[in-house]
Amino acid sequence: DDLGKMASASDVPSEGAIEHTHRPLKNLSAKKIAKFNAENARKGVCYLARVAPYMKPEKLRHLLSDFGTDVLRIYLAPEDKASRTRRLKSGGNKKVMFIEGWVEFEDKAIAKRIAASLNNTAIGGSKRSFYAQDLWNLKYLSKFKWDDLTEKIAYERKVREQRLQLELAQAKRENTFYLQKVDQSKAIGALEARKRSRQPAVGADTPTSAAPAKPTPAAAGVEGADDAVRARRQFKQKPVLKAPTERSAPASGLGLLAKVLTAGSENRAATKPKRAAAGLDAPAATLKGSAKRRKE
Repeated sequence: DDLGKMASASDVPSEGAIEHTHRPLKNLSAKKIAKFNAENARKGVCYLARVAPYMKPEKLRHLLSDFGTDVLRIYLAPEDKASRTRRLKSGGNKKVMFIEGWVEFEDKAIAKRIAASLNNTAIGGSKRSFYAQDLWNLKYLSKFKWDDLTEKIAYERKVREQRLQLELAQAKRENTFYLQKVDQSKAIGALEARKRSRQPAVGADTPTSAAPAKPTPAAAGVEGADDAVRARRQFKQKPVLKAPTERSAPASGLGLLAKVLTAGSENRAATKPKRAAAGLDAPAATLKGSAKRRKE
């Protein structure tokens, strides 16, 4: 019996051209299950590495149906959307292209012979046929069933969805960061504008109603500083020291010693009359005579 129709690429765009057969199973017994498993084990799958340009699943089924076995299911993977967009922009054909495919045959032995005989041979047919000069690229997949293909498709779809979610989350974080920086830049610009509006330009006429600007301590200590200049910020500063040339030069060692000796001689000269009156500065001979008389 017919197991279903071939689905076109427009029916299932996310999965390409694939044929699905869903039948409700009723009154299953062990005998029927064993028969189903035996029929499933007898099926074979061939891999089509390259699909002829613009070949549709119906045409592929027609070409492979004349080799002694029934073609059950066909899956063709469509080309990338970006490649199709580039092809259309450059003026290419608007038909759908497929890059690879899988074909399920009813008998795996015949499927193996079909792959061995048709691989790397011309498709043939009428000379006016669009696919006459294209080559078959078939390979029999040993121990590969259609369920493995559906699992692979589901896994790839899941990976693609997760990658898309990660890219969207990354784009959202970058957008949020960019908006934060834009707001921060606007706030900084407004702050700078307010500062510039509060600070009058140098040499401009200040209005009479405005309070006079206070000069900074550094500007007040410098001779000839302009009192109208207002600093952006005022800090408590120490008075500016004079230049080293204007300060008193430190006294050298010899000069200091001369000053000390001069001061000592001046003190002795000032106190000499007082010492003489008190008899403290008597001659040495007089002192010796007085000492002898004391001994006698």
